[in-house]
Amino acid sequence: SLIATSIGLAGAALLYHGWIWPAFSLMLLVGWLDGVDGKLARLRFHYTRLGAAESYLDFLYENAWWFALTAHLYGSHGDVALLAGGALILGNLLSEGMLTLGFAYLDNSLDLLSRFDRLFRIVAGRRNVFVWILILATLAGSLWMGFVACAVWAMVTGVEHSARLIMELGARARRAD
Repeated sequence: SLIATSIGLAGAALLYHGWIWPAFSLMLLVGWLDGVDGKLARLRFHYTRLGAAESYLDFLYENAWWFALTAHLYGSHGDVALLAGGALILGNLLSEGMLTLGFAYLDNSLDLLSRFDRLFRIVAGRRNVFVWILILATLAGSLWMGFVACAVWAMVTGVEHSARLIMELGARARRAD
């Protein structure tokens, strides 16, 4: 967890300085390390306080990426980069907040409530989805358009998770009556 966080923060520093491809490499590595780390903990039934806090560390470096990329793109796109970066971060926060509230109020993940939710989870605005959007857009010649696409997709995901939580809480309240 600490190694992945360190690598994630190094990726943020690279993004800030405009070293996009080395940053993407580290971002992909972090995604892989996070998956391996979680899988090993589940297989071994070995959980630590640090492992429990891992989601906070993930949150730290993921949002450091978006802040750093916003700062980098501000140089070429000005205030509109702040708008796109703000939308990406806000959408990401909204999505994570709704998922957290879903666990608290539903005792289940919003991602697992229905077939639609399980399918949406595959493409929902999450770290690895954003990284691949950025990579593909950069390969196509426009990091900026990838950044805008991530911002839009983060907002769509945040709104979708909000709507699903409200719908599920309403359905449970009606069933309880």
